[in-house]
Amino acid sequence: MALRGRKKTVAFFEIRDTDGNPLREPIPWAEHLAEISRESADDRKHRINDYDHWGQVYTYLDTDHLILAKLRDGVSSYNPSTGDILDSESDSGKPWVEISVIHFLPDTNRLGFVLGSQASPRISSLQTWINLHGIVDKGISIAPVLAENVLSRIHGAAEVSVLKVKYESDQLAAIDREGKLGQVKRHLGEEIHHTSVELVFRVEGGTSRARKEERLRLLEIAKEVSVDNFTEAVAKVVNYNERGKPVAEDVNYLAHRIARKERVLITDKEGKSVKVTSAIEAIYRAADRLKQDLY
Repeated sequence: MALRGRKKTVAFFEIRDTDGNPLREPIPWAEHLAEISRESADDRKHRINDYDHWGQVYTYLDTDHLILAKLRDGVSSYNPSTGDILDSESDSGKPWVEISVIHFLPDTNRLGFVLGSQASPRISSLQTWINLHGIVDKGISIAPVLAENVLSRIHGAAEVSVLKVKYESDQLAAIDREGKLGQVKRHLGEEIHHTSVELVFRVEGGTSRARKEERLRLLEIAKEVSVDNFTEAVAKVVNYNERGKPVAEDVNYLAHRIARKERVLITDKEGKSVKVTSAIEAIYRAADRLKQDLY
């Protein structure tokens, strides 16, 4: 039997404090996962966006990994009574689509993430699950790992004249920090549930001298977005040449995020489903190929 598989995105994220700042020390995930593995299914269950979610430890290649499973429309590929992940292609009544696979990179606060399908738990649900589980006393936030050249272009810009950013409902729900944009997003998430929000900030007058102060304020918001978990984000940054003339360019935050497409097998040569283990192997391969950006 031929191998079956598909290309999936392996995305990398960084765990930060609730204000989006880097943590001083790596979280000891090996210890936390060992503790989670001893907990009952009920202890590992948290309700997120009206659905039950379970954290399940999955040991492979002598390392503990985390599976986040989501109960969707009464159907789940996770059996809470036994703690088993039902990874069977033939069991159409219990599909794999509600599972996402997480590998924590050793000695860092970064993780690799493979989304099972469009219905699987997103990274914002992982953030919420970790906070509800109380793994880190003061809570955490999770943001995409962006290429250094993107961050330097945002943080090194003189000003920003336009900022466009989009959040899905689960991303809004996971926001719990202060800040100019944080307060707006949290209010929108509380007022309008289950909807995505697109925000466009545009300084009137473009790059005119009279609007310099407004562009500086928008620059601060653009920096705040760089530690957010978002769906889309583009900033028009403004710098000045040697003659003092403004030069504007668009910076797409996610165009240079640290991620790779990797092949994830569905079944092996014998027809046995290997999606979970193959997803873990895909994270390993991607981390090795992107190690200069991750470590």
